[in-house]
Amino acid sequence: MEKPVLVISILILGYVLYNYSDFENSAVGYSIIFLCFATIIFSYYKLKYPNDRHDFLTVEKEINDLENFNGIFRYEETGFRFVLSEKDEFVKWDDIMEVNAFSIPFGYRDKQSGIEVVTTERSFEFNQKHFPGFEKLSNQLHENLPHWNIDSSLVGINNYGLEKANLYKKAD
Repeated sequence: MEKPVLVISILILGYVLYNYSDFENSAVGYSIIFLCFATIIFSYYKLKYPNDRHDFLTVEKEINDLENFNGIFRYEETGFRFVLSEKDEFVKWDDIMEVNAFSIPFGYRDKQSGIEVVTTERSFEFNQKHFPGFEKLSNQLHENLPHWNIDSSLVGINNYGLEKANLYKKAD
């Protein structure tokens, strides 16, 4: 479908440019030229990159699957449970003192991001790459902790590029 559209657009553009004096005093000529250039560009892109066709429903399904995937986490009314180093850990929502987002440079151009959950007893760090179910965990934290600070900006912590943003801090 893209090839005939591309050929027709090129022919129309050629005709308009060849007979430009007929269209010179009207804005129709400019409009036709603009539309032909836009059609040529988009048709060429579709021909050059045919596999780059993600429709809305496919992307929406992938996002819903990620948000509903528990991964290593199990959620309960009073908190969440996960296995870390073959040890079953349970974190109560009431014991969470602070939640921080972090971003760490990894290699030359890559970054790993995640969240740090600080409880009254210890601290846990979960990143997107190594903890399946990370998206649902972040949603559950947002739903179960009051006074979430989404607009917090990242602050540089050290010279190695570690950046943190405080998303939640328990009121005293």
